[in-house]
Amino acid sequence: LADRDTRIEPWALPRGIDGVTTPRRPARTPPEIDVIVDVSSDAGCRAAIETAELKGVPIVIGTTGLSPETLASAHRLASRVAVMIAPNLSRGALLLRRLVAMAAQLAPSEWPFDLIETHRAEKRDAPSGTAIAIASESIDPNGASRLEGRIASIRTGDVVGEHRVRIVGTGEELVLEHRAVDRAVFARGALEAAVWLTTRRPGMHPFESCLEPRTDGDQESGSSDA
Repeated sequence: LADRDTRIEPWALPRGIDGVTTPRRPARTPPEIDVIVDVSSDAGCRAAIETAELKGVPIVIGTTGLSPETLASAHRLASRVAVMIAPNLSRGALLLRRLVAMAAQLAPSEWPFDLIETHRAEKRDAPSGTAIAIASESIDPNGASRLEGRIASIRTGDVVGEHRVRIVGTGEELVLEHRAVDRAVFARGALEAAVWLTTRRPGMHPFESCLEPRTDGDQESGSSDA
């Protein structure tokens, strides 16, 4: 993304991500940062949070599989700067979450829900952060998740990301599916979120907030969604 947009400067933390640095990203912390986008690992995210606190700048966290300690650090940081934790930075995945949430309310109680998520073989966490988010929003009218204990994870090849929710009735079924076929979709979402977050007040801000229409009065000050 940095190759296409001159506003973006790639960089690595002093000790790199998980101790690894590359010649393209010099091991240094730039003197001025507008916003941080982290899509690394649990250890890399903790280091990014420390840098965001040190510099007093917003941070977009797209890393999944975070430990409770790292999540707690992010929530503490939100008292000082704007923070966004987004397991998936694509618009389509967000739409899938909303459609599943709607279906969970409307589908007959006897219709079972199942979710199959598929990612590249190297992806470490399972189920994916997106699958967990979908399950957390698949709430039936009684307040229970339709997907509790009904998520299957597949790790194979170089699959970018697929999430398929199957809702089965008697003699019929409904399938809701999102496929990411190009990782650039996440980069675009990350850039949109990063630019938006620089205008927000301290607090936790969901990814969907930056995609919703804003009024003129909301352009600069923003509002916290903590």
